[in-house]
Amino acid sequence: TVVIPWFRHCQMERTCRWTLREGKWTNRAANGPFLDVPTAQISAAILSCRPAAAPRGRPMPPQHLLFIDLHEYDVIDTVLSESGCWSNPPRPYDLIDGSGTYFVSAFHHFLKHTFLPANSQDAMRGFVVFPDFGAHRRFCAMVRHACHLPLDHILWIDKARDGTEIEQTDAFHYVDECGAHTMRLEPFPGRAHILIADDFTNSGGTLFGGAAIIRKHCAGASVRVSAYVTHFVCKYSLETVRSFLAKLHSPHPVLDSFFCTDSVAASASWLETEEAALVADGQPLKVNVMPIAPVIAAWIRENPPPALR
Repeated sequence: TVVIPWFRHCQMERTCRWTLREGKWTNRAANGPFLDVPTAQISAAILSCRPAAAPRGRPMPPQHLLFIDLHEYDVIDTVLSESGCWSNPPRPYDLIDGSGTYFVSAFHHFLKHTFLPANSQDAMRGFVVFPDFGAHRRFCAMVRHACHLPLDHILWIDKARDGTEIEQTDAFHYVDECGAHTMRLEPFPGRAHILIADDFTNSGGTLFGGAAIIRKHCAGASVRVSAYVTHFVCKYSLETVRSFLAKLHSPHPVLDSFFCTDSVAASASWLETEEAALVADGQPLKVNVMPIAPVIAAWIRENPPPALR
């Protein structure tokens, strides 16, 4: 079984133009001269290529492939299946538990084992907010089924685009029972637990920005605002991790706690080490890194390789 906890190329589901500005690469220039070629689909196709010669002239053994919480899954699913390389039994993608032919969700594990128990005394005070509609589309059914929340407690924040700049709008939306996009006008009640959730973060800017907007719409005291991402990318940079923690532990923090998995091993390890140093210096513990291993182990148990079925 081949497990790729963080498929880096899933961020590149569309081609985009790159250019150099002041010695740094940026894809914010709409007319940049360099095309981003290795898209998620191409990378999945390359991953599925068989070697030119099988070892010792024998056929390749059957292989399973597993990804965790992909940003986009439908196109990659098609590429992998049409390659004929993988022995995963085909199954339609299940929005309720975030699983499919090649996919499983760590967010589903987090909701069942962490977020739901923390709100078991008063589930109606729980809210889940996504930083954009794309994340809401991927995870709304999962949240509703796992946490039994009403639709107007599963929200997203719209993004406003001005040229290449993207800003979060100061409003919350949900999909009602008729499928219509509706704006939530009521403030968040006192003692609410509000979770901002996404599949990955590069710097945390969207999470902190969303939390600041949430704080402006709270009616009562003792509101808890947490954030979760499966993949703590943080630009693969220790300095970016330190900047993230500085915001998390600021004198007037907008986030009370942060959860992620260790799917991006280096960034998660830096996060735990730097957080431990802050706690030793008297700061409150605000970071929880969830091991990805139980999610992978459960999937392998439920999907044994062909030779073991």
